[in-house]
Amino acid sequence: MNKTTNELIERAYSLKDQGNAQGALDVLRSAAARWPACDLLHLLIGQCHDDLDQFAEAERAYRRALAIERRPETLSFLARALRRQDRDAESLVCLREVLEIDPEYEEAHYTIGCHLRLAGDLDAALECFQRAIAIDPDYAVAHAELGFILMRRNDDRDDRQAAADVQQLALRHLRRSVELDPEYHWSRLYLANLLWQLKRVRQARVHFEAAARLRPDDGFVLSACADFLSVQSGGSERVEPRFRKAVELAPEEPAVRYQYGQHLLRTKRYGEARRELLLADRLGHPRARELLASIGENPAVARPMKLTNDDVKYRRRPAKGK
Repeated sequence: MNKTTNELIERAYSLKDQGNAQGALDVLRSAAARWPACDLLHLLIGQCHDDLDQFAEAERAYRRALAIERRPETLSFLARALRRQDRDAESLVCLREVLEIDPEYEEAHYTIGCHLRLAGDLDAALECFQRAIAIDPDYAVAHAELGFILMRRNDDRDDRQAAADVQQLALRHLRRSVELDPEYHWSRLYLANLLWQLKRVRQARVHFEAAARLRPDDGFVLSACADFLSVQSGGSERVEPRFRKAVELAPEEPAVRYQYGQHLLRTKRYGEARRELLLADRLGHPRARELLASIGENPAVARPMKLTNDDVKYRRRPAKGK
């Protein structure tokens, strides 16, 4: 690259860092028209389209870059663009090619782990997250997902001591993730959920509230925080506004409808609870039908089930990479 190209790239980076992805895109397109054989320009164009949620356009830019040179970084970004278009199989092919080129590319191990976790292969996902951390011990999101997987795999253990040991291991990874990146909301939410399971309510409250502050417009996060407050306050109506905002923000999220249904049961509003749980069931929540059955045919005599908040397990998509 010549000096002029570098100057244009630096200008585009500056605009992108300021949140002006469209401005950066205009600069990069002009540069790419002059130097079409520069793969870095096409890679950066793709990243700008990613920032603008234009994933098909991002894919085209990454493929142009790859036609010039097949770099692991570009393949990784292409995999992300494909995943965001729900083309998971193609995304995995890209990630496996990344590892053929560079077996130490930690983000590929991490992202493959996220794919495997969504597919239900927790053992294979665990190995991927462990591998990512072995390559980069300060990989915050990998620590978070490893802690999450340990929580999931621990659910059905009969050996109490073994279960307690795994919980402590999960706790260490989640605390490490928060230490490395206090702004990562999934680490906060996972850690809050585990601390709640361990009956460390005050500590859990800190991390639930932190997650809500970090993601004030995320219905899933707000619902998880509201559910915690509802359980701990015995269904207090003070949490109602949080649930209503969560439903407004994420009306199609099954966990939000399910948690709101639980809250309505706690406050003995059985008809409204049934409505929310029916919606949760239709949206695919795995426990909504069981809770509906507990209401029975006569809601006036129904009693809410005592359930803890582990709906973080049912989120639809993996956390994003670094």
